[in-house]
Amino acid sequence: MSYVLRLTESSALNVALSGSKGANVAFLSQQHFPVPTGFIVTSKGYESFIHSGRALIEQVKHWDFTHPEQISHLSEQLRIALTELPLPSPLITQVYEMLAEYPESQVFAIRSSLLVAQSPESGGQGETYLNFVGEDAVFAGIRNCFLSLWKENAIIERYQRGIADHLVSTAIVIQQLVKNDVMGLTFTCHPQTCDLNTWLIQASTTSKNLNQTQIIHSDCWTVSARNGEILEYHPANSNRTGNELLSAAQLVSIIQLSQNVAKLYDVPQIIDWGISRNFLYLLQTRPLS
Repeated sequence: MSYVLRLTESSALNVALSGSKGANVAFLSQQHFPVPTGFIVTSKGYESFIHSGRALIEQVKHWDFTHPEQISHLSEQLRIALTELPLPSPLITQVYEMLAEYPESQVFAIRSSLLVAQSPESGGQGETYLNFVGEDAVFAGIRNCFLSLWKENAIIERYQRGIADHLVSTAIVIQQLVKNDVMGLTFTCHPQTCDLNTWLIQASTTSKNLNQTQIIHSDCWTVSARNGEILEYHPANSNRTGNELLSAAQLVSIIQLSQNVAKLYDVPQIIDWGISRNFLYLLQTRPLS
């Protein structure tokens, strides 16, 4: 059984294996967008991991959800117990094989990609972990993503939505972490006016700490969806002049990338991008709800 898929493999497009986030990242990669390299730990990995803990998670259906303070304690104890479950040996072997293709100093981002039988948009809180270096750290990130389905807020959300615990699962997206000089978002429908004819681009410089990103300041551009013409520019500091965060060439590249991404989807998108050493990366895209 394959527990791991490269983003370039056709099977990675299967939402049942990769989750919605993983399948979408694989799709963008296979459309030859500049997506950071990586691989997916499929849902089969989580299902094999949790199988030996079924008796533990069956206890959740007997919890008294009218006492939230008890749920907090019980969920913590459940995660402690689940921590003792071993990762499947084939998963470990296959992840090692993938990691062997990267230098030991490679920094990874590790993200949950949730699957829920009734509703892929609910059923648990996915996790994102940044700045993971080395094999042990990657395996710790994988385990953290698995256990995130059993945090207090995830369990309560499933209870409130009437989603059975055994129907939730997760894949994991593991990618090269790009150390962006500038990062930003493109909204392919203006989020304030809901105008499909104008887009909003936000660019930010950041300061990164472990698992955290602090925005230093953010500039905004309003852009014509039809021809990419810049309609307005709003610097974070009103005393500044000029497009200091982005050069004119970088802004053109972002607009072109965003236009190409938008063509692939029927609904407005929030497109995450980053610039590292003057190279533009597409990090992900998701529906603008």
